[in-house]
Amino acid sequence: METIYKTIDWIQGYEVWVKWLVGIWFIMTAAVIVVLIISPKRNEKEETMTITHYWHLTGDEKIDNVLKELNHLEQKGRRYIKDSELSEAISPLFSRPAFYNIKEENWEYFLYPLCKSRLILEHYQSYFTSSHVRSQISQAVHKMVILQNDVARIYGKNFKIDEHIREYINDSRAFIDNLPNQKIEPDMMFFNDRDETIKEINKILAPIDLAQKIY
Repeated sequence: METIYKTIDWIQGYEVWVKWLVGIWFIMTAAVIVVLIISPKRNEKEETMTITHYWHLTGDEKIDNVLKELNHLEQKGRRYIKDSELSEAISPLFSRPAFYNIKEENWEYFLYPLCKSRLILEHYQSYFTSSHVRSQISQAVHKMVILQNDVARIYGKNFKIDEHIREYINDSRAFIDNLPNQKIEPDMMFFNDRDETIKEINKILAPIDLAQKIY
């Protein structure tokens, strides 16, 4: 403290307690300056890199085109991605025949895009700033889970769709090739009920620009 007092001429005539206050202030200010100097500065680019999510390609061309666009958006950093950009990137997932009419694709080729699209949609739900959009996505995801579980029933009661997803969801070919043999042959009522769920999903997503209105 004595050293500090000697270096500050104007303080010499003040009482001791004033000198102590000035000395403490001087030391604390110097400490803050030192910390600011030696602390590494995080620039904006480094900040965005810490929150970037990267999607690995699956081998499904339509899904991979969407994932490439999402990877491009992710480079901006989550908080810089606009809702409209996300909607535009994700919506092609729901423009394939599987989401128009379930009878247009074989079961094995329907189940994979259904499960993967659901996971992608679920992942980006929290990215949207609109609470209404997030709520609609939540409803759509719920119905997609119901649909995947319904379709999975044709592979028998021993087939665990959740385990299959965990094991193979990042590789479309492996997902399809490792499906068990069908145990149930769906009838017309089964098709119609599944189609009805697809319609409900479309009616939820189309108004928020995540799918084209079809029904």
